[in-house]
Amino acid sequence: MYISPYFLSRKRTPSRVRDPRGTALCVSPTPSEQPTGVTFSPAGLLTPYHIGVAQVLRERGRISPSVPLGGASGGALVAVALALDLPFDQILDACISLNAQCTEHGTQWNLHGILANVLDELLEDDVAFRVNARADEHAAPVVIGITRLFHKTHLAPRGVFVSTFQDRAHLIEALLCSCAIPLYFSRWPALSYRGWPALDGFFAGSRADFGAPALSDVGVDRRNTLRVCPFSAPSVGMDLAPESGPAITPHLRTNTSTTDSEKLLRWALGQPPPSESQVGDLYDAGRSDAGRFLKVHTF
Repeated sequence: MYISPYFLSRKRTPSRVRDPRGTALCVSPTPSEQPTGVTFSPAGLLTPYHIGVAQVLRERGRISPSVPLGGASGGALVAVALALDLPFDQILDACISLNAQCTEHGTQWNLHGILANVLDELLEDDVAFRVNARADEHAAPVVIGITRLFHKTHLAPRGVFVSTFQDRAHLIEALLCSCAIPLYFSRWPALSYRGWPALDGFFAGSRADFGAPALSDVGVDRRNTLRVCPFSAPSVGMDLAPESGPAITPHLRTNTSTTDSEKLLRWALGQPPPSESQVGDLYDAGRSDAGRFLKVHTF
């Protein structure tokens, strides 16, 4: 089991105050008081980077039960793990286990089955209830990005952003579809989401966000949505303009290079999968970049 020296005790923050009649107080917020959210981009097997960022944000009070979360592909896995308040060492152990199985059996075409088994072991029976409760009790849903190829309501591919889940099977189905890189995740070109063909959530979101789902549908302005991506923003065309919202990516460092981006892409696709020590390196890099971001941003 990888244990980083940075593991600290987790802390919770109180939920929103409600008036005596049980309804949320309706006060027009100033820009600095508007709801904030955190959304995680696709990451492949680079999810330990997201985990490192997420732990720092939680420690600093930037992620709490009242903060909406979003994610696509590997980012969706991390968003759901955060919503379920899974221990960070347990999440990292799951990453190490998945990578070891990909190393043994090969990543291409086998990742679907391997990830399905890991999720089956990791997620308890009440996970859908707990994720839904986050939205019901704190107005802080978890949004998973999925690309639906066609449907009775549309004949062209369309992004679908799911935030309510009927049961555990529905949540796992959404996560697997969000991770379905065509003809790579499995031998099939697409998976089935609610009976209709679906692909990786990367294609559902904006390229300017590298596929990280926007949270505008759940009441969070783009400028107040923190985007997290394990690839340096300029290398993947991620928009860093102020109106696009803040971002935590390796661009915050001064020592990233094209070689680094190429290595990260190979790791993301499991060619080869990151080793246990490399999982630790990714996690620590996420923590480091989050710390750099918080030194200069008030998000």
